[in-house]
Amino acid sequence: MKKKKIIISILMILLGVAILVYLINSKKNNTNEIDYIIGEWTTDGVTIYKFNEDKTGLLKVSLGEYDFDYKIEDNKLYIDFKNEKSEDSEYTYSISKDKLTLKGKNGEFEFKRNK
Repeated sequence: MKKKKIIISILMILLGVAILVYLINSKKNNTNEIDYIIGEWTTDGVTIYKFNEDKTGLLKVSLGEYDFDYKIEDNKLYIDFKNEKSEDSEYTYSISKDKLTLKGKNGEFEFKRNK
């Protein structure tokens, strides 16, 4: 009986450690996703998305500039424009080297990192 309690205790400790390691790795992966998107991205030199470390950004287009907040969750990029007249956006995104691909309800867009 005493041996069984010791085995159960050891298994519970191992399970706790495994959960802790998983949570730490999940947080690191989420941070890395945000780290990759930080910077300026352009399609044509006129349309520019700028993503800052503090999860704010700026969309520059020929008609003006639009401030936004953003977040990344589950391979989705959510953009919340501060100007309520601007339509907020949700994209499935991918980054490969210096190429950012955004897929949303209005189509698919490719951006290159400004250096």
